[in-house]
Amino acid sequence: MSLPVDVTKGAALYKNQCSSCHDDGNSIATKPDFGAQNDIDIIDRYGQFSCEYLSDCASQSSLSDYIHTAMPWGAVNNCDKSCASDIAAYIINLQQTSVPNLGPGDDDEDGVDNPSDLCPLKPGPARNNGCPVPTNAPDPDRGDQIAGLDVYTAQCSTCHGSHGGGTNIGPSLIQGECKVCGDFGDLVDIIEISMPTPGACIDDCAINVATYVQSAFTASIQATNCAAEAPSPGIFPLRRLNKREYTNTIVDLFGVDKSLMNRIPAEQNSGFDNDAGVLGVNSSLVDSFIDASEVVAAAFVSTLSATPIVSSGDQCNTTSQCRTTYGASATDCVDSLSNQSYCQCGTDRCDTGASPSPSTSNRLLSCAALNDQCAFDFIKNAGQKIYRRPLSTQENKQLRALYTEGKSIDFAAGIQLVVEAMLQSPSFLYRAEFGTGSLSSGVTPLTSWEIATRLSYMFWATTPDDKLLKLAAEDKLRDKKVIAEQAQRLLSDNKAKKVLRLFFRNLIQQTKILAAPADPAIYPHMTAQAPQLYLKELDAFVDHILWQKEASWDEFLSADYTFVNNALAEVYGFTPPGSDDFVQVSEQGRHFGLFSLGAVVASRAHESETAPVLRGAFILQSFMCVSIEVPADDSGVEIKPPIPDPNSTTRERWIQATKGKDCEGCHRTLNPAGFAFENFDPTGRWREKDKNLPVDASVDLPGTDISGMYAGPAGLVNALVESEQAAQCAVQLWAQYSYGHEMHANTGGADECSMQSAYNTFIGKNKSVKELLIALTQTDAFLYRTEVK
Repeated sequence: MSLPVDVTKGAALYKNQCSSCHDDGNSIATKPDFGAQNDIDIIDRYGQFSCEYLSDCASQSSLSDYIHTAMPWGAVNNCDKSCASDIAAYIINLQQTSVPNLGPGDDDEDGVDNPSDLCPLKPGPARNNGCPVPTNAPDPDRGDQIAGLDVYTAQCSTCHGSHGGGTNIGPSLIQGECKVCGDFGDLVDIIEISMPTPGACIDDCAINVATYVQSAFTASIQATNCAAEAPSPGIFPLRRLNKREYTNTIVDLFGVDKSLMNRIPAEQNSGFDNDAGVLGVNSSLVDSFIDASEVVAAAFVSTLSATPIVSSGDQCNTTSQCRTTYGASATDCVDSLSNQSYCQCGTDRCDTGASPSPSTSNRLLSCAALNDQCAFDFIKNAGQKIYRRPLSTQENKQLRALYTEGKSIDFAAGIQLVVEAMLQSPSFLYRAEFGTGSLSSGVTPLTSWEIATRLSYMFWATTPDDKLLKLAAEDKLRDKKVIAEQAQRLLSDNKAKKVLRLFFRNLIQQTKILAAPADPAIYPHMTAQAPQLYLKELDAFVDHILWQKEASWDEFLSADYTFVNNALAEVYGFTPPGSDDFVQVSEQGRHFGLFSLGAVVASRAHESETAPVLRGAFILQSFMCVSIEVPADDSGVEIKPPIPDPNSTTRERWIQATKGKDCEGCHRTLNPAGFAFENFDPTGRWREKDKNLPVDASVDLPGTDISGMYAGPAGLVNALVESEQAAQCAVQLWAQYSYGHEMHANTGGADECSMQSAYNTFIGKNKSVKELLIALTQTDAFLYRTEVK
C-alpha cells in the first residue's frame, strides 16, 4: 500500500529544522556538542549515504521513527507524523542524487531561496548545480524535456509540486505513487483532456510535458521489504478514554445508570471520536471527571447491605455443582473463580439459614463480612479490573492507606474514597502502554494486559471482560492465533454492532446528519423527523451488510437497495412499504450504496439547493483519502456561493462561480465528484430536473486513479469499486478508527508494513470489513509500540 510523502515539504522542513546541525547533508556538524563530537554526516565525501549513527538510516520506517522521537534536539513532538515522514523521504532521496543547494539564491542568484530553486530530486547523469539537466529523449516519438519543464513549471507545479510529489490540490506524479504516469500515451491523453484545463495543453505541448514528467519523476522511495524488516509499529500516542468509552467502562464495571455520565462533555471534532489527537484535557474536563468519580463511588457503596453470612466459602465452580447440592432451584454459581463463590437460588443465596450480617456480593466486591480483609481484597481484585492490569506494590499501599483514612467514618466511606481515587487515576482515564522488554529495533512487544485492552476497546469500546483478563493473567495474549480468536469472539458479540455503526456515523459526521438543512417551505416532504430517520436508515443499511451479507466494502459502495419505513418513504417519494419498521426496498436505478442515503446527500446540501462541492469533498476525502483544505483567511481568495438564478441549474452556477486560477485548481476535482449526484435533491429525493431544467450528472473526474468520463452516479460508483486508491483508503480509515490514531501509509513509512499486511488480507478476502478488522489485530501496529524511553 502506498500513499505519497511530500519530498518538497521535507526539503523545506530539513532546511528549517535540521540544517543548523547537519548542514546540507555532507558537511560536519556546526554544533560540536551535538551527537558524537562533530561528525554527524548524512552524506559522506564520496556522495554515498552514511548517516553513521543510526543503524538503519536508509529505511524510511526506521529513519522516520528516529526523527520523530529524537529530532530536532528537544521534545518528542518537535517533528511528528508527516513532518518526520517528509524529512525522512527527503534524506533518503539524497542517496539518489547530488545534494541540492539549500542556501539562499544558489540556483538563480536572486538572494531568495524559492521553491523553484530546489531541483527535482531524481538521479541523472547530467547535473547543473546538483540538479538534473533535462535532455531531449532519444526516442523520436517523445518530446522535448526542456520545453516540457518550462510548461510544467508554469502550468503544473502549483498543483503537483515542483518536485512532482503532489500538494493538497493535486496528486503525486512520482513513479509508484501515480497510477496513470507509467504509460506514455495515457499520460499524454490525460494532459490533453484535462490538464490544467481541457484543451489547455495539447499536441506537442502535452507530449513535451509527458516526456518531462516521465524523465524527471521516475525514481521513488524504495519499497520496504516487510518480510525482512524488524517490527515497525509507528507512533502510538497516549490515549484518553473518550466519553462513550468512559461511559461504557463505568457501566460495565459498576452497573450504575449511564445517565450519571451526562456530566462528561462529548468530544467536539469532525472526525473519529476516538482519535487520540483530539482527546485533550482542560480544567473543565478534569472537574467533570472528579465530579463523575464522586457520583459513581457514592452510587456504588450505596448498594452495600446486610445479607446472610455464607456458611462456607468456595461452594462451587459451576451452576451444575450448585444444582447437585441444592436441586433445580439453584440458578447460578456466583463468583465461580473466587474463593468466596456461592450458590444462588432465584434472587437469594441458597444457604439462607445463616444469620444476617453486613456483607455484599457483586461484580467488584464480594465479601462474607465488610471488614479490612474484604477491603484489601477489593483493592487488589477491583483495582486489576479498573486499571486493566495488576496494581503495583506502591499503588496497592497507597489505596490501602486511603481506605484506612476513610474507614474512620465507616467501611463504606473507606471504599468510596478508594473508588474515587481509582476513577481519577491516569491509569484508569488513559490507556498507557509500556510494553515488555526491548527489541534491537527500538520497539517493544505489548504485554498481554495491554493487548487485552486494545482488543476490548477496538471491538467493544469498553473495558476487557473476564475472559480477556483471564487470558492476560495467563500471559496468553502474545500469541497471534489466540489474539485472532479473541478478535473473532468480540466481533461476533452484539456489543460490536454499535462500535461498527459508529464508524459510519463518524465517517459521515452524525452532527451534519442531524442538522440536515433543507427548508420544509421549499421541500414540503422534509419533516422534522427526517434527520433521525436518515440515521436509522444508515444503521439498518450497515447492519444488513455487516451481519446479513458478506460484509464486503464494495457492497457499501454500490448496493442497489436501502432501508425505509413508511415515514422515510414519504420523504423519498417511495411507495410506503406498509411498516413502521425499516425494511429493505429497491427503486430501480436510484440506489448507489452509501452515496445515495439521506445521511450523505441530505446532510451535504443547502436550505434551497444541493451542495455539490460538499458532496464532492466528502467522496474524495472519505473514500479516496484525498487531502482537501479550505483556503486560509489570509490567502486573498474570496469564497462566495453562486448567486441564485432560476434560469440556471445548480451545476451551471457552481461551474461559473469556481472558474479562475484561484479556484479552478481544487474545483476541477471537487465539482465533478459532487455533480455525479445532482439527481438527489437536498432531502435525498430523486429528481430529473433542477429548476425545471434537465439534471446533468455526467462528470469528467481528474486527479485520482479513476480519472475519466462517467455518465452519472452508476459509472462513478462502479469505478470506485474497481479503484485501488479507494480500497487503500478503506484500509487506512478502518485502521485509524480501530487504533484510535492517524495512520500513515506513505511509501516506506513507519506504518507501511502494517497497512500492507492488512490491505493484502482485505483484497484477498473479497474486501470483507470483518476480515480486515481481524487482520488489523495481527499487525506490527497492533502488537508492538515504539519503546518508551
